[in-house]
Amino acid sequence: MKKGFWSSDWFAGVAFGLVFILVAYVIFSDGFNRTETAAYDLGMNWTSGTPDPDIAVIAIDDASINTLGRWPWPRDYHAELIHKLTQDGAKVIGFTVFVSEAQQDAGSIYIKDMMQFYDSSSLGGAAPYVAPTPAGSTAEVVAKAPSVSVPGNVRTDLEDLRKRLQEADDVTDTDTKLAAAMQQSGKVVIPMLFTLGAPLGNPGEATPDFIARNSLGKVSSDEDDLQPLATKAMTPPLDDFAKAASIGYLMQIPDPSDGVLREEPLVLRYYD
Repeated sequence: MKKGFWSSDWFAGVAFGLVFILVAYVIFSDGFNRTETAAYDLGMNWTSGTPDPDIAVIAIDDASINTLGRWPWPRDYHAELIHKLTQDGAKVIGFTVFVSEAQQDAGSIYIKDMMQFYDSSSLGGAAPYVAPTPAGSTAEVVAKAPSVSVPGNVRTDLEDLRKRLQEADDVTDTDTKLAAAMQQSGKVVIPMLFTLGAPLGNPGEATPDFIARNSLGKVSSDEDDLQPLATKAMTPPLDDFAKAASIGYLMQIPDPSDGVLREEPLVLRYYD
């Protein structure tokens, strides 16, 4: 008896083979991926080169924490390092610590409160504080006339007290020191964060010019080209730091299969 096409042995064998391959792929695809990534990692290790001797990595590690104290460090530590690197001829300083929030110690908060109290009270009326002229400024300092009468020696003591408060504030205001170090160096690049995802509508507020000036001037919009990853939100540095340094982004996108970092996007797209 002649067999039909659908019942022929060769067709049954092909069908069984296809089903077996499909099931094996579904079951073992994760294993295939692990094999592929392991081979990739091995190849990258074999092809890794010697780091450029002109590139130095200054790590925040256990040894430095044991020496300088627990993290986070006061930001004037970083300011001092930037000064030293700039003086030693560093061409670019990549600063990878996020500075999107202010750093204030408890003492600084109380000092600022005492300064505000002094300036708004009868103490400030008796001996008004006159801020010194910033270095390089040609503006004339105009002294304020006292509005409260006190003996001369008391006024002298009050003026000295206010100056001491200002000096204490200058010492504890480490954010200002770090921003000034970045400004003076002119070679610092600081990081900012983006949140991956397709943006909806328009951003809540316009991107400040001192942030936007760090964007690329032209990125291809050809649909056939691979487009940069889209982002829907950003966490920029504080204004004083953003104005004093250049800005890049610092993100890690680990491989979802095993959490290993194998690639980083060189360009991101933000609402454009």
